[in-house]
Amino acid sequence: YDYSAVGNVVILASRLSDAAGPGQILISQRTHAQVDPHVVSEPVPDLELKGFSRPVVAMRLLELSD
Repeated sequence: YDYSAVGNVVILASRLSDAAGPGQILISQRTHAQVDPHVVSEPVPDLELKGFSRPVVAMRLLELSD
């Protein structure tokens, strides 16, 4: 069998990866909510991503916190 990940989460991850600049890591608002206590991040302007009808809220991951 051949398995692969599909769906909106995978598409969003791909689009965020494409939108990130060199050395940047962009994460979704939902991912940020899960990792917030463990990272330092900053918001980026809402992103117009292909395949999404509304702007996507994202955060730029800066570093891991202590």
